[in-house]
Order: sequence, then C-alpha cells, then structure tokens
Amino acid sequence: MTKLLLSATALTALSFSALAADLPKRDAAPLAPVAVFTWTGFYMGGQAGVSQIRNLFSDIDRTVGADVDDVARKTGTGGGVHAGFNHQHGAYVFGVEADVEASSLRYGFTSSQGWGYRAKLGVQGSLRARVGYAFDRTLVYATGGLAAGNASVTYFYLVPETFSNTRIGWTLGSGVEYAVSTHWTARLEYRYTALAKASNSPVLAWTQYRDEQSASLQTARVGVSYKF
Repeated sequence: MTKLLLSATALTALSFSALAADLPKRDAAPLAPVAVFTWTGFYMGGQAGVSQIRNLFSDIDRTVGADVDDVARKTGTGGGVHAGFNHQHGAYVFGVEADVEASSLRYGFTSSQGWGYRAKLGVQGSLRARVGYAFDRTLVYATGGLAAGNASVTYFYLVPETFSNTRIGWTLGSGVEYAVSTHWTARLEYRYTALAKASNSPVLAWTQYRDEQSASLQTARVGVSYKF
C-alpha cells in the first residue's frame, strides 16, 4: 500500500512538471528608462546679494598737482534678473550669461574743511562666459567677463554739483548651482568686480580741484533660474 501511494505521488509530480514545461513563457516587463538631467538649454531667473564697495577718491589740486586720497568702504544690497544659455558636453558645461541689477550702495566722505562728496552706485550689469563641471544635478563653475556700472556723485562745498558716470570694467568669480527639478535651479555665487576710473572737474563746488574715483566690489549672490 505504501509503495502504491509513493508511486502515485511521484506520477502526479511528474505530470505537473510536464504541464508547466508546456505552458507559454512570459517575458519580464521592461524597466522604465532612467531620465538623465542635462544642463543644455536657455534659462532666465532672478538674483539678490550683498556687496561691499571700495572706492578710491583722489582730489587733485590743478594748480600745484597735489592730491588728497580717501578710501570709502561701504556695504549694501542689490538684486535683479539674469538670462543665459548652457551647452553640456560630457560632464563639462559651457555657457554665456548676462545680468542687470539695482544697488543700494551709498558712500562718500566729508573733509575737516567741510567739503566732500556723496556717491551712489545705481544700475550695474555684466556679460560673462561660464565654464563648469557637472556632477549630475550639481554644477560647479567659474565665470568672468565685462562689467558696467552707473555711479552718480554729488560734490558739496559752496553749492552742490552732481555728475553721473557709466564705468566699464571686468568681473570674475565662481559658484555652485543645483537642479532642484527638471526646470528649476538654485545657485550661490561670489564675484569680484573692478570698474574703470572716472574723472570729474567740479567748477561750482570747488574750482581748483579735479576728482578721480575708482571702485571695486565684492558680491555674494543667491539666485534661482528656470530652464526651458
């Protein structure tokens, strides 16, 4: 009886094995492709930051050639917009970017004789190249190019006298940018900017002096961009 029961069990197992072998096989469902992020494309956004300006003031006596120098250091805030284009080749990213922003920087000095100047840096901007290395969604980059800023200066002694100068210069810096999503990125950037010297000749405030000013800025900015 036991041998008969074992034989029946073995026969049943063999029958199920043969039936399973004859059933059609189903292929495994294909895996969904993993999306690869790319930095290539146009983008635009906004930025805000804190700047420290160093302005060298030289007041030159036109009669004897002597000069009085003063260095003003002030901190202010600013913000604006930017736009650009990136092209990614492998892990390297090459691009060009332009920005424009307004500033709250105010600086100046008053001499012991009571004369002096007050100045403010208004609108400034830049046109720069960007070169970076991408770690997937994180981009580390360097940037540099042309810079420009408009500064207005008011001299006061007998009567106030105001000049406005647009100064061309250069800017150089670095930053890190992270892609929060397919379209949105956030950045942190530092730049040093040097603006060309401006020369003014006040005739109402004081007649015998010619003024020269040269400014440099150190700026830390945060920004967000939308990539098309």
